Amino acid sequence: MKSNEVEVECESYTSDGIEERLEWLPISNLQDAFLFPEFFKSELACLPAEIKHIVTVEEKRT
Repeated sequence: MKSNEVEVECESYTSDGIEERLEWLPISNLQDAFLFPEFFKSELACLPAEIKHIVTVEEKRT
């Protein structure tokens, strides 16, 4: 749960040197968000009661 007292700082970069950004988003707004991995949009909206192993493979663009 998001706390108004916590300040999140991110100094993370992708392997291509692009700066990444961390943000708190309401789960109800995930479908409109640009986020990775893409399965977050569907999986976070309906969390299962049990552990689920998810594997994704993304092709590297040239």
